[in-house]
Order: sequence, then C-alpha cells, then structure tokens
Amino acid sequence: MATLPQSFRLPHHRWTRPYQQIRSTSGFSLVELLTVISIVAVLASLTVPAIMSMSVSLGVTQALNDVSGSLELAKATAMAQNTYVWVGFANATNSIGNSELRIGSVRSNDGSNNTGSSNLSPIAKLLKIENVQLTSSANLVPTALKNLVASTGTGTPVISGTSTVSFSVGGQTFSNSVLVISPQGQSILAPTVTSTTPFTEEVELAVQPTKGTVVPPSTRDAFVIWMSGGSGGLRVFRP
Repeated sequence: MATLPQSFRLPHHRWTRPYQQIRSTSGFSLVELLTVISIVAVLASLTVPAIMSMSVSLGVTQALNDVSGSLELAKATAMAQNTYVWVGFANATNSIGNSELRIGSVRSNDGSNNTGSSNLSPIAKLLKIENVQLTSSANLVPTALKNLVASTGTGTPVISGTSTVSFSVGGQTFSNSVLVISPQGQSILAPTVTSTTPFTEEVELAVQPTKGTVVPPSTRDAFVIWMSGGSGGLRVFRP
C-alpha cells in the first residue's frame, strides 16, 4: 500500500463528542445560602431603625425652621410696618390621618389693635407642618429635653394661651393659641392687647413628632423655642 508523502498528511485533531462538556463549578450550598440570608436580616434589623430615626430627625429640623421662620417674619413685619401682627397656631389632622401643625399670621391694616376682620390681612400663606404637634414643655415625651427646659426657667406656653381674637388664613380658623407681636417687636400672650399691655417674659412653643396622630413613647427628638417678650429674640432647646 502506497504511503502519502509527509506534506500531504492531515493534521491530527482531537475530536470531542457532543455529549462531553467541561464540568461546571458547583453553586452555593443550602447552608451557605441560609448564612447569607441571616447576615442580611441582621444588617436590616440594625439599619432600618437608624434610617427611620434619621427621617424623624430631619422632619423635626424642618419643623423647627418653619416655626422659627414664621416668628421671625411676624416680628419683621410688625416692626417694618409699625403695626400689630397676630400669629395663630392650631393642631389639626390632615386628609390622610396624620397630625399637622398649622400656622397663620395676619397684620393690622391701620396699625392699631383693632381685630375686626376687615382690618386684618394675611402676611403669608397658611403653613402646614406634617407629622408634628404643638404642646407644652411639661408634656414633652423626651425626658432629657423636658428636664433641660425645666432647669433653665419658665416660659408661658402658647398652647395654653387664651385670646379674644379670631381670624382665618387659608380656610383655617385660629383662636386661643395666638401670639401677638407689637409694633416694637415685643411678644405678648394675653386675651386682649392694648398699647399698655405688658409683654410676656418668655413665650414658649414646644413641638414634638407624631406617628399618625399619636406621639410614639420612644420619641427622642423634639424642640422648644423661647421667644423673648422684650426683644423678640429666639432661644432654641433640642436634645
């Protein structure tokens, strides 16, 4: 039998049958999967409360900015326009069942203490602050803040105030919890106000967060604002 020359020989190939495949690496075992799931669960239990606490803290900070901003605006308006300004506070419940602190401010058109509806005009839109409520420092849930305020002195809570004035801003009626700012920038809590009514030494506004309409017993954050009756300056207490 004739032999092909070397140059005509076919190269040698290693053929692999179709059913022969490279063996793949094994996946996670059941024990490994359960271990990973357990670790994820532990991490979630640690991070979720922290995230929720951070969210509440941010909400309280925003509420503090809103309330102090409303007070500063009222004082600035009263002094710039040489008139009286009334700032009303009301705890309400919104359409989805959450607590809401509402703030409305009006000024006297003629600069007098006349509280007739025709003499009062809003200085800003109705402010709605969700998931907080106005209270007094004595009724705060955070014990540390309550003790801090009590050890500092005594303020007169706006929430316990009484007033003969009644006005509406944005459909919300305000009465009783009404703070008056005089043309001199002084803060007054009194049923009626005249040019001789003395200012209130320290006006207190205490605000704490809510869940729905209830203050959680584990609440750690809140704030108290003292507004100096004589100067209108603000002092903030917070844990």
